[in-house]
Amino acid sequence: MDLPTVRPCPVRDCTLPIDIILKSSDDIFHAAHTKLLEQFSEGFPHAASVTVDANIPVLEETSAVLDLMLQFMHHTRQPDLGNIDFDLLCSFAEAVEKYLIYSAMSVCKILMNLSIAYHPVEVLVYALKHDYHELANTAAPLTVQNDSEMVVSKAKAAGIHDSFLVAWFRYRDNVTKAGRSLLKNPPGYGIGGLHKGGLQQCELWTEFIEEVLSAGIKLDFPKPKDVAEIISNHVEDLEECPHCSKRGNYWLAHAQSAAKEEYPLFLKF
Repeated sequence: MDLPTVRPCPVRDCTLPIDIILKSSDDIFHAAHTKLLEQFSEGFPHAASVTVDANIPVLEETSAVLDLMLQFMHHTRQPDLGNIDFDLLCSFAEAVEKYLIYSAMSVCKILMNLSIAYHPVEVLVYALKHDYHELANTAAPLTVQNDSEMVVSKAKAAGIHDSFLVAWFRYRDNVTKAGRSLLKNPPGYGIGGLHKGGLQQCELWTEFIEEVLSAGIKLDFPKPKDVAEIISNHVEDLEECPHCSKRGNYWLAHAQSAAKEEYPLFLKF
């Protein structure tokens, strides 16, 4: 049988003997060291995810992921993960959790946290799966307006327990109830006082309310933070009327205060 082409150890100038070959899911063979696998991992190779092909362990991970894993399992400077694409980061983060490669767990968690703005659902699923409750609470607000079927699909694919999905739906309900309440209950004219001639409001307030409500209606699941931003975008339109301006800024302050309220998926102890 022809011997396979094996990629050398990914760490430059490594002098440790090669005593095991690992095969990735995309059929690439990697040289490795059993001593380091034992030192840096508590679950490598993982019995549930490895088959044996001619005495060579076959892993579920791709070659790109395996290459990073092997680099982290050396007594050397760890590779820079700051420039890898998000899909690779997700796959690598899952792998280090599965194989218990502690040297890489923290940096993956940090990078996933930095990715929340662009990939909130994926970060939420990662956090739920691996019990990073604070990270889940941070990601959750940005998932409210995502399609629920997509959230459920990604959670199911990751093996997330249904109880966490129930918690997410309750979370979204609580947050959006607070947002809708803000939109439905603008402050009364008593906050700004009567206008000249005893009028409760002027046309500036009418136009302002129309702008705020029309923007809010476009949001299927408005959060208090969303409402505060909408009000902030239009409250300057009231500056020519001190009565309406006072009323609008009172509403803004109330919305900003509500936006700071926490609606955690997980209670903090």
